[in-house]
Amino acid sequence: AISNTVKGIVLKCSLSGTNVTVSGITDYNGQTVFDLTLPVCDGVCKPLAITSVGTTFKNNLLMTELYLPDTITTIASQALDQWGLDNGNESRLTKLRLPNTITSLTSYNFRGMRKLVDCENLLPKSMTTLSESVFSYWSSVTNDIHFYEAFRTFGGKNPFPYGWTNVKRVYFHGQPADP
Repeated sequence: AISNTVKGIVLKCSLSGTNVTVSGITDYNGQTVFDLTLPVCDGVCKPLAITSVGTTFKNNLLMTELYLPDTITTIASQALDQWGLDNGNESRLTKLRLPNTITSLTSYNFRGMRKLVDCENLLPKSMTTLSESVFSYWSSVTNDIHFYEAFRTFGGKNPFPYGWTNVKRVYFHGQPADP
């Protein structure tokens, strides 16, 4: 197992050299704040870099804050999808930090985060593509939305359907790509 050295969360991961893919959580140790930007090491304290996240946090009722490091380049489809919660349960996630390095987000990555209020790096400067319903049902987010020069494509249907009632402003920086 690989552990987050500060918070004591034990992650289920796969390794390729010093690159880590997080695929599950073995032990929460009572934590609700998941800060993956903190140092991650193997059993002999060798530093590792989290480069991708699987569906680790899908339908998670415990997490209130999630911070993803800039070493992440891949976030799996439905990685943080909260839509499958049932029996009146809702995600408790109120804060989310996306990596500056991510270039695309796939379908339903972050669907159903109704209590999310603050999202740092909502659309990082490196973002080029958003797929269908990436951010659907985010009714509490108040961040301004910025599309930067690198952005090129809306893949599929609207990435922002349903519930974006509290967003005040949308900005487009630079020239849009030719169709």
